[in-house]
Amino acid sequence: MHSVRSPDVGGKDLKGRAGLLALSLLLLTLVPMWAAVIGEIRHERVLTEAVARKDAMNLATAFEAHVRSVIRQMDMILLDMRLTCWINDRSSRRSAKSSRRMAASSPRWR
Repeated sequence: MHSVRSPDVGGKDLKGRAGLLALSLLLLTLVPMWAAVIGEIRHERVLTEAVARKDAMNLATAFEAHVRSVIRQMDMILLDMRLTCWINDRSSRRSAKSSRRMAASSPRWR
């Protein structure tokens, strides 16, 4: 006698195995692909952070050099101003002394 199988039972088993095989192939391709994408994103993030740190350090160094330059320049200006004021003050004191001497020696001021 022939064993009688229901065509529905065999078809469902075959469809289930095909679905399981398709799902397995999908997972075997998607999981490594997403792992590679996530790895690449992490790598890019590390590189971007390194470049950002380097740029920040370069900007900080440039700012420091600029501040030092401005302070030196202001120091030179202030020293020059102090010298100019000192010279002008001494000159005006001499002029005042000489004016007083001239006024004291002049007959019309007596």
